[in-house]
Amino acid sequence: MIRYSTTVAAIALVVGVGSAQARDVDEIGRKMVRMETCLAAALEVRPGEARKLEFKSEEGIPVYEFDILNGDGVTWNVECDATTGLVSEMEREVSVDDPMFTAKMKIDEATAKQTVLDIYPGASIEAHEYVIEQDGSAAYEFDVSMPKGREMKIEVDATTGEVTESNFELWEIGSE
Repeated sequence: MIRYSTTVAAIALVVGVGSAQARDVDEIGRKMVRMETCLAAALEVRPGEARKLEFKSEEGIPVYEFDILNGDGVTWNVECDATTGLVSEMEREVSVDDPMFTAKMKIDEATAKQTVLDIYPGASIEAHEYVIEQDGSAAYEFDVSMPKGREMKIEVDATTGEVTESNFELWEIGSE
């Protein structure tokens, strides 16, 4: 059964995800599958309620990312390649004191934030999450506002302090 929150469904229907996709496809320059195709793929691997949808560009590849709350109260970030309709990555959101996170964490949050701000001068960090990657590693994931108004998603490995991902977010539906 495909379930997604009223917020995601209502906004997608009212504002017309298709028109946003058309604009974003022009920016990315690739043909994409429908958001519903990726939603079905995401819910197949992580059943639950899709509470948020982000559309971003990862190294030029369009990606839908769904925040899915499962029946156990765990939120999963499930990414779907918008050119193939296949799930490409899953991360489990955790709290900063979660044993899976603290066991891997060698870099504190303040240091991880400073790493981002050193790489992107003039940027500001708007939100953050703590995640456990598919391979079991721990990471800080930051929503970063860039000086010219664009938003980026930047991930910093909690063990090494290295930036492991930096992607432009093109739009978002739902809430954190």
